[in-house]
Amino acid sequence: MFISFVIYLIDNWKTNQNTYIVYQDTIENKLEVEVALVKKEKIIFSNADGSAVFFKNHGEKVKSGLLIAQQYNDDHSKSLSDEIKMIDEMIEIKQGIKNANHSVGSAHYDAIELEIQQSLLNSDYSNVLLLIESVNSSEFNDKYYAYEMYTVEELINLKNSLNKNILSDKVSYYSPSGGLVSYQFDGLENIYSFDRIDQINLNDARKFDLKTENTVDAKLKSENPLYKIVDNFEWYLVGDIPSEHYDILSTKKYIKIRLNKIDKTIYVEPYRLQRYGERLLVVFKADRFLYQYLDDRYIHIDIILEEFSGLKIQRDSIMKLDGVTGVYVADANKIVKFRPIHIVGENEACVVVEEGNKLNAGSRGTIIIGEKNYSTIMTYDSVVLDPENVYEGQILR
Repeated sequence: MFISFVIYLIDNWKTNQNTYIVYQDTIENKLEVEVALVKKEKIIFSNADGSAVFFKNHGEKVKSGLLIAQQYNDDHSKSLSDEIKMIDEMIEIKQGIKNANHSVGSAHYDAIELEIQQSLLNSDYSNVLLLIESVNSSEFNDKYYAYEMYTVEELINLKNSLNKNILSDKVSYYSPSGGLVSYQFDGLENIYSFDRIDQINLNDARKFDLKTENTVDAKLKSENPLYKIVDNFEWYLVGDIPSEHYDILSTKKYIKIRLNKIDKTIYVEPYRLQRYGERLLVVFKADRFLYQYLDDRYIHIDIILEEFSGLKIQRDSIMKLDGVTGVYVADANKIVKFRPIHIVGENEACVVVEEGNKLNAGSRGTIIIGEKNYSTIMTYDSVVLDPENVYEGQILR
């Protein structure tokens, strides 16, 4: 008996197992996704050649009607007149006076027609070819498209501003609406346009090459982008994820995401969820923290699919004893005891288990497995990290 006791004592004295303390916690089932940002950007174009002087800082919040920039040029009256004609045409379309599908941009093309006729009279055939080529150019259409984002009131204010400068030696530019001033362009403003949000597809969710340009101190040409006003209260995030997550997302009115760059969590509205075979296009509508992403087009986020709260334990601790799932716990005397658990949530690294039914606060709870009651783990229990190297009743050092 004495020899058996010594062997038992030595065997347990040599045992040194890693353990950790159990606490209440919350775990997430999440997806890490890179998404594209769709912002409400109103682009203001240059009406003349030359550098501009800016009166507002990049990222500064402004109200409607504030002076943003001035551009000096002695020969800009004609371009301003053409601009005003196009604005008048857009106002008529917005007011329903003119059909939007009829003669869009006619003032622009009428002016080109007159120039072609004059060039023919002067036998300036090379200029005729250049003018014909400009008719097929997308530059005017891109510029005209930008006016569609303006309200009638904003167009009238813009027209009045241009009229004031028609005989001046400088062109002043004002904010058409409230928002954040941005002088940075990435070349994707038309792809990720606010007006295209319902037409955006899975191909748009892929990452395009950025052509970043800053207009501050840049030598500008007429009809070049000058600056933009970005609405900081409404924006969208576009991405694609595996289709298997559709069922979880489609049942939620709001979805929790984490903005990794600033480590903030916000709730977004699932504006569009559209299946494309094994991929799912997701479009989330957000209303906070856009000022942190004014210059970003692609960002990394976590889509939090599910959250589970309870006692958090590591997956490596879980084992089965006689068909029952549980963990080994070392009590105050370092004696190993098996405690069954009931898992309520999990991710790749951890699981969350319930505390069970308690008689009073601070007591150990019980869970039902099959038809039997078992005492389960509780807060501050010391759980064995590697259960394969211990057995019930063993004394840990």
